[in-house]
Amino acid sequence: MFPQCRIEVLPLAAGLSLHPWRAITKKPLEDRVYLRHKAPGRWLRVFDWEQSRASLVLSDAEMEKWYAKANNPMCRVIDEGNAALIHDITASSGSTASQHFAHPSLLVSVRDALAGAHPSSDELHVHKERLLILTGVPDAEAPMVKGLRMLAGKLAADDITAKLQGIADGESNDYKQTVEELRRKTKAMMLDYWESTPAFALVQPLLHPLF
Repeated sequence: MFPQCRIEVLPLAAGLSLHPWRAITKKPLEDRVYLRHKAPGRWLRVFDWEQSRASLVLSDAEMEKWYAKANNPMCRVIDEGNAALIHDITASSGSTASQHFAHPSLLVSVRDALAGAHPSSDELHVHKERLLILTGVPDAEAPMVKGLRMLAGKLAADDITAKLQGIADGESNDYKQTVEELRRKTKAMMLDYWESTPAFALVQPLLHPLF
């Protein structure tokens, strides 16, 4: 039997959508998704196997088309709130006790209890969605993940985020002005943290140009 885990999806603040700031990013590319293991509290990351293979042979222009067609395949499944990972640890490289491990994981949607299973059984009917590669977050990358998570929490609690979410008309001047205000505030917040936290500044090459 392969080990597995459920993925719990929570917004950064009550009443907030799972992706409240998509309007301020120029090219939201899903090249990885970060997950936090609840028990030890350590960060993990998953990469889409198909995307990883495509990036090795396709040009930048071709990859843009790939991203547009794939339409954030990992997040689309995870955001439904019933996703799970099934790990193939027999194909692992490195020890899962360290940050330097990688193994294939199947991203699945949990549908319901398995037909014919005993009421006390924990067996579930699942649907295969994507093949992923699960790895630990390297020490060099951890400051970026922790820093961005902290900044996201602060921005989620800011009135500007609630204001943006409350505007129904995405074509209105109010919406466009709020997006620009949010973009400026986000840049300023990241710059302040960047200048005050050397470890965060060191991982700058890992950040895609979002704005």
